[in-house]
Amino acid sequence: MKKFVLVLTGICLALSLMVFAACDEEKKSNNSVSVTSVSLNDDLAGLKVSEEVTLTATVLPENASDKTVTWTSADTKIATVEDGKVTGVSEGVTTVTAKAGDKTVTCKIVVADEKVNTADAIVTAAAQAEEGDIIFVENGTYDLASQVRFNNAKNVTLIGDNATLTATKNFPKGDGSKGYSSIITLVNCENITISGITAKEGKTFEEGSFRDVAHGVNIVESTNVVLENVTAEGNDGCGIVVNRSSVTLKNVKTNTNGWGGVNIDSKNIDDDKTSLTVDSACVFSESGQIYSESTTGVNVIAEGYTSMTQNEYTFWTKTVA
Repeated sequence: MKKFVLVLTGICLALSLMVFAACDEEKKSNNSVSVTSVSLNDDLAGLKVSEEVTLTATVLPENASDKTVTWTSADTKIATVEDGKVTGVSEGVTTVTAKAGDKTVTCKIVVADEKVNTADAIVTAAAQAEEGDIIFVENGTYDLASQVRFNNAKNVTLIGDNATLTATKNFPKGDGSKGYSSIITLVNCENITISGITAKEGKTFEEGSFRDVAHGVNIVESTNVVLENVTAEGNDGCGIVVNRSSVTLKNVKTNTNGWGGVNIDSKNIDDDKTSLTVDSACVFSESGQIYSESTTGVNVIAEGYTSMTQNEYTFWTKTVA
């Protein structure tokens, strides 16, 4: 009988310990603090092959139970990441993701052929761009002495980290022909992407009877040009000129340009080489948002815009909130 009592007591004690342990675990679980957000010190980073840049993650709240950050690269052939240290492997664009708890944040990584941070270097990189080049312009404002000009370039990407290209004085006349006063000009190019750039305050060149109007971005005889997250403001001419070219605009903003937002110039040639595609994020603040003197050979795809013809011009207009 005594043994039975001892055994029963032992069983009861063991059960009590199990219940206590379970309650303790439940209490810990109830007291755990989940991650509410994770952020990075940058959302865009540019580097060259073999260069490194370190991203820093901030996990909130400060008293989160588990603040461990897991890092991954979307394409390790372009860039690798370990504990926030990103290393460029080959030219290209990818993303790095930081995850803490069930929260994630990403940073766009650009591994570039050229990483520039002076006005002269930007102009030179554009002039000497070779097929497949990626040019990364570091954050800043660059007062240009001459335009950023791409001639006969193919498969080139110009990415700015919120870079502003401006002109406080007139550009030189160039080779004597028009088209050298705009902040950025593309001539006879193919598969060009420009993003993260502001082109502003281009000044018209006048010398005797010669006059060259300054636009923000002037695209001439080029195909498959994409402008993304680009702003054109305060230029004497248009924000964007589409001159017998095929262009896609994504989240492009124009304002205070003397000749309006976007001018489409087909040269009155009916060969369907001139096209413009505009996404819903674009905002053209001038009264002449999108317009063309002739719609011959012009194809415009702009959701939410209505077209009307007035005084031989066709205007595409969308109500600006």
